[in-house]
Amino acid sequence: MIKKEELLKLLSRCLDAEEKGIPIYSRHLGNTLFLSDFKKEEQKKVRDTLETLKTDSETHKTIFEDLIKRIKGSTKDVY
Repeated sequence: MIKKEELLKLLSRCLDAEEKGIPIYSRHLGNTLFLSDFKKEEQKKVRDTLETLKTDSETHKTIFEDLIKRIKGSTKDVY
């Protein structure tokens, strides 16, 4: 079991990690120099992987924001 405040701290750290990752993935997606050392097939795989990471991080961000909002609004103190 975990106290409400501790859970909120953990979720906030998770949210922060996702928020920091999104621009990094986006920056690499648009950076042709970053991909220039890869073969064409590898470039596609790298781009697809970065796009998946970006999309998943955006989804995770939304989930963490929703959880934080719901937990803050709850009267429950132990989870």
